[in-house]
Amino acid sequence: MAQANVLSVSAESPSLSLEGIRDAQATDDNLQPVIKALTDRVKPPHDSLRDYPEEARILLTQCDSLVLEDDVLYRRYNYPDTYEIPPGCDTYYAETSICRTLAR
Repeated sequence: MAQANVLSVSAESPSLSLEGIRDAQATDDNLQPVIKALTDRVKPPHDSLRDYPEEARILLTQCDSLVLEDDVLYRRYNYPDTYEIPPGCDTYYAETSICRTLAR
């Protein structure tokens, strides 16, 4: 009878700490130009992007959607189909296009 090798798989995911993420990002060569650009609040000129690794180039073109908080790089998502209910509109009227227009 053949014996099969079975790997043990755990349903638990490895725990990530904010400090661990910060350290990993700080040592990632692809993220360094992005973090520097956000820290300095200066995007590199478009014609100089070819000097960076491909992953950094891609992120540098998306700087408007990236934010650095507590030395951790985050992506800020923008959902254009969502809206806030403006003051004075209740939930029923929020479903109408008039209230949606007011929210923008």
